[in-house]
Amino acid sequence: MRKFVNFRAAAFAATGLVAGILFSYCLLCGSVAGLVAVCVSGVIVSILSVFFSSAKFTGIGKFLCLLFFALCAVFGGVRFKTIANNYKYADLGGHILAVSGNASEITVKENVTSVIVSGVKVTGAINGRIHYKIYLSVYGENDLRLGDKIAFTSALTDLTLFYNGKFAASALEQGIKYSAEINTDELNITEHSPNLFEKCNLFIFDTLKTGLHEDEFPIAYAMLTGNSDYITEENLANYRAAGVAHIFAVSGLHIGFLATALYFIFNKLKINSFVSFAVTLACCVFYAGVCGFSASSIRAVIMFVFLNLSRLFGLKYDGISSACAAAFIILAVSPAQLFCVGFQLSFAVVLSVIILFVPLKKLLKFLPDKIAAPLAVSFAAEIGGVPVLLYAFGEFASLSLFVNLLFIPIAGIVYIALIIFTVLGGIFSPTVFLFLPEYMLYGLNFIINAVDFKVFLIGGFTFGTFAAAYYGVIFTAGGIFNLGRIIKPVVCVTLAVITVAGTWAVTYEKNNKLCGTVIGSENLSAVLFTVKGENILVISDVSYKNFSLSRLKNAAERTDGKNVAVVLLKQTKSMELLPLTLRLKTVLNVNALYYYGEKDADTELIFDKVFSDFTIVNMTDGDSIKRGGGEFTFLLGGKCMLCSVNGYNTAVFSSLADTEDCSGLTAFPQAAICYDKYNSVTQLYSPKVLVSFREKYGYQNGEKYGNLTMYFG
Repeated sequence: MRKFVNFRAAAFAATGLVAGILFSYCLLCGSVAGLVAVCVSGVIVSILSVFFSSAKFTGIGKFLCLLFFALCAVFGGVRFKTIANNYKYADLGGHILAVSGNASEITVKENVTSVIVSGVKVTGAINGRIHYKIYLSVYGENDLRLGDKIAFTSALTDLTLFYNGKFAASALEQGIKYSAEINTDELNITEHSPNLFEKCNLFIFDTLKTGLHEDEFPIAYAMLTGNSDYITEENLANYRAAGVAHIFAVSGLHIGFLATALYFIFNKLKINSFVSFAVTLACCVFYAGVCGFSASSIRAVIMFVFLNLSRLFGLKYDGISSACAAAFIILAVSPAQLFCVGFQLSFAVVLSVIILFVPLKKLLKFLPDKIAAPLAVSFAAEIGGVPVLLYAFGEFASLSLFVNLLFIPIAGIVYIALIIFTVLGGIFSPTVFLFLPEYMLYGLNFIINAVDFKVFLIGGFTFGTFAAAYYGVIFTAGGIFNLGRIIKPVVCVTLAVITVAGTWAVTYEKNNKLCGTVIGSENLSAVLFTVKGENILVISDVSYKNFSLSRLKNAAERTDGKNVAVVLLKQTKSMELLPLTLRLKTVLNVNALYYYGEKDADTELIFDKVFSDFTIVNMTDGDSIKRGGGEFTFLLGGKCMLCSVNGYNTAVFSSLADTEDCSGLTAFPQAAICYDKYNSVTQLYSPKVLVSFREKYGYQNGEKYGNLTMYFG
């Protein structure tokens, strides 16, 4: 019988586990089409692997192999269902409770400290220890430190498995079930007792914070721990645009740098290979713990183990089996990881590199090996990551292939130097020992910020479910399937045609929807809507003297429309229209201003005289703006803009005081974008999609994601 594929036990088991998780997920969503697709795919994969593979199974062997696949699927499905159900039914009913716990993760942005509270105990209507964590927002300055034991009293909001029609994989994977908000004076820090991993993280944090300036510290801390929350949104966006933001996710790159450095030292000291392996492994595992045991770091450690054990025992190393074994272990422990972007991107990239490295290197054989090898790795990584990047961020960096070739060797040197000098600086003097790394980090920042890589971003389309056909091309072209010389190119071309046609259809459907870029910060809450080539900027809340112009400019540059009509909802503070509009015109082609409130005749007169072809209109409740086939109506005393496109209603709310009512919309919105009053909006209208301007755990928001682009319809 013809050998269709090389049998790999780890890949076989991992595929079964994934099939079971997906089956259980489709049951949870009620997706009949998904259930059928998973079942059919699982049967095809299992039959091809057993009956048409390189493995020479006997009759009983084939039966046992199929049984093993089924058991892996059952295990994955039951494991996922159990975890999801436990999470789903752990609601506390929004009771006000006295809470105590440990501050296990802390992020400080502007005037808000975000804390993940673990080891939670509650008293009140409910008493005892809670299995899940709390996402706590603390408003105001405070002295919170990683590892602090804290206490507070607040209503705990229950988070659900689905937000905005999307599965809350990250919350489920991290075990975060509740959210709460308090002011600093409501927080009590009872004790500071960090564990070993937290102590090391604090050692790194304190050393870098003391020895580096404010521009270099966030980059260094992110490179060493994977925590990029302290990097400014604009700077992080520049790294993403250049395609090198992966240096902030502790993965194979970091583990590889660390292991290589340790092995180099051990080889110079002529230490036994087994001892070198054991010590290096212990260091890598400990380092992964300091970084929070992310999926990418665990995957890298597991693959490191397989690679080095193969070398020690003289066995042939199989990268695909190693990666699949890592996936199996991670998903067996935490099946929700399958739906997390970090997991998807990590394995998409590493499998693509393993599969495509040899074919791409052959294509580049006209180049010297020292150039062809890294070029093949970089190209393969970019090919593998494109669908995930488009799904998660809506764009990918077209120049990352070339930037990484130059940047990664430099980043590797900086990374190793940071480890060495951070340890020495923490023991002796941070200022002295971090002097050289600071200039190296300054150089990294300069390189990334010297060029406007955003102009080279590619987006505006998505693969959707046709990403499966895209990866089918990679698997086929990479030689995973043993096809004939004629059949192989035919299959590749067929799958490529399906990918292109499917992507065009999915993108066309999206482009006929209302596209909204949600922008949220302390000084600006706004949505830039784009419909049929026309841009409408709806400003919900703004401090017109202090808001950042760069984010507005970046959002506008990614749209098809040239001009922008500005809509100003009723503000909590008095607003001067002229200086606000002049600031906006420095980065946007503003050709119209629609504002709610008292008529400003003087400003209107100035605009009429100074700017030609400019429209300025004073609006009242019920007044509508018709642009791009959509209708934008002022409601609720100027506190809401109802955007209707193709029968789909999206409501944008301005800042609402506690005493203000948000009821009374003439049409129920399917989507809502809020500054606050989330509970009231949910109870009144039950929108399918609820987006926040500011960071709220469980909701997609413009503050956390930078410029968050969504399609409404």
